[in-house]
Formats: sequence, C-alpha cells, structure tokens
Amino acid sequence: MKFPDGRVLYNNRPADESVEQRDAAITVRADDLRFVLTEVERRWSVDVRRVVAVGHSAGGATAAEAAQSDSRFRAALNMDGAFSSRVTRAGVPRPTLLLSGAWDFDNWVQWRGAQQTWGRHLAASGMGHYSFTDAPYFIEPAHLRERLPAPVFAELFGTVAPARAIEVQRTYVRAFLDRHLFGVPSPLLNRATPRFPEVSVRWSTR
Repeated sequence: MKFPDGRVLYNNRPADESVEQRDAAITVRADDLRFVLTEVERRWSVDVRRVVAVGHSAGGATAAEAAQSDSRFRAALNMDGAFSSRVTRAGVPRPTLLLSGAWDFDNWVQWRGAQQTWGRHLAASGMGHYSFTDAPYFIEPAHLRERLPAPVFAELFGTVAPARAIEVQRTYVRAFLDRHLFGVPSPLLNRATPRFPEVSVRWSTR
C-alpha cells in the first residue's frame, strides 16, 4: 500500500499465523470498525439503534469481536469465519448469527458453548467458503473449475449455483436484520423450511 507521503507498506504477515497473531489482526480490524462507526456518527445523523456488524471470513470474526466490545453494534453476523479467542471464551453479549457451510470446527463449538445471549448457527450444505461472496460468478470466466483440483474447488466454491448461494445469503441475512433491528420475527431463524432444504439449524439459544 502506498500512502500520500510516499511511504510503501508491504504485507508482512506470516503464511501460517498463530492463534495470537490472528487474534491481534482481528482486534485491529474491530478497532477499525469501531473507528468508522464513530466517524459516521460524528459526521452524519445516524440512528445508532439500527447498526449491525456483518462480515465474511475474517470479516465475520471482526463483526463478532466489534459487537462484543462496543454496544453500539446491536448484533453481529458472521458468514463462515472463525471467531477470535475473546469471542470463543466469552461469547458476544448481543444477538449473533453464524451462517456457514456444512462443516463444523472446534472454534465454532467453543463459541456455541460461550454464547449466552440470542445465538444461531445455520449451516448450508453445498456452500463453499467463497459461496458467501460474489466470487462464484467468476468461476466460469476465470476457468477455475478446470484449474483447481475437485476437492479444493468444492471447499472454496461449493457445488451450489451462484444464484442460489446469493439467494440463501440474502434471505437469511435479511431475516436476521429484520429480527434484531425491527423486531420482525422469522421462522427461518428457528427451524428448517422446504423453501431452503439445504439450510439446517445446527444450534440455537434463547
């Protein structure tokens, strides 16, 4: 990254991060998110009762940690990201949704054990890690299916069609936001539905 004063900073993060290094990076990201919210509040008139932290992968971990440390975030939504150690130890004192692929990890089990407020873990079969982004739309133009080994491709991009992956995301993210910003309940957050047979409620509390 090149700054206006001419300084150039290069990515020097290790390829294999330790838990401590990963946690430190997430804390910096969460501080950045809090700073941005502070600046938005300072510059514009915003309704702080309508702010939710949402992110994918490391962004999802950032959303949870930001909501843990700053009550201005009314809720947190983590899309297929590992939680920081702070969150796995103490949970998030605000409603938190983990929307993931069909896999499960110790990190998520630890968060589920620590979460005391409203929480859900919804798992969608057929989704890859990048199914929670717009990356699947680049599969065909970039010939990724031919360039990657089948197991790697499935882990990254899943087997679900891009349009279906987007539909799952939009529907469940909206249901979560409606529930926790506007008080509109949705059965999608509590039980399976024939409309989305690939999505299961793996865990819930409250």
